[in-house]
Amino acid sequence: MSYNQITVSIRNNTAINATFVADYYSAGTTWISFDGTQTISTKILYAKAKGLLGYFGWQIAQDDNWVLSQAASRAWGA
Repeated sequence: MSYNQITVSIRNNTAINATFVADYYSAGTTWISFDGTQTISTKILYAKAKGLLGYFGWQIAQDDNWVLSQAASRAWGA
C-alpha cells in the first residue's frame, strides 16, 4: 500500500511503537506498519545525532503530497 492509501484507509486510528519507532494499525486480522511524519523525523534525528551523512527513503514515489519527504528534510535541517 502507498502512504496515501494507508492514510485514507485508516485515518487517525494508528499508534506508535516507541521501541521500534514505527506507526502501526491493527484491526482484527489486519496489521499495517509504516513510517509517518513523526517516526520519519525521529529516525532522521537519530541518524543525524550519530553523525551519519544522509538518509534513505524507500518508495519515495508513494509519498502523499511529499509530507514524509518534507518531514525528513525539516528534521535533517536542509
